[in-house]
Amino acid sequence: MTEPNLDLGVIGNCSFGALVDRQARVVWSCLPAFDGDPAFCSLLSPKREGGDFAVELEDFASSEQHYLPNTAVLRTV
Repeated sequence: MTEPNLDLGVIGNCSFGALVDRQARVVWSCLPAFDGDPAFCSLLSPKREGGDFAVELEDFASSEQHYLPNTAVLRTV
């Protein structure tokens, strides 16, 4: 089993939160609230079916992730 990549960004709206990796996959999120069961949890169990939400691109080369200055906006390019 490979170690999960912990290079993650946090997104949310004060009701729920999610962790997003550099490929823009939601790897962990509790819905509809922070104290709910995780809807996406591949961070905890990478082999589990349906553990993440992803839109995969053909010929994907690289990406980077950063927060816009003085905001909580996460930009993944």
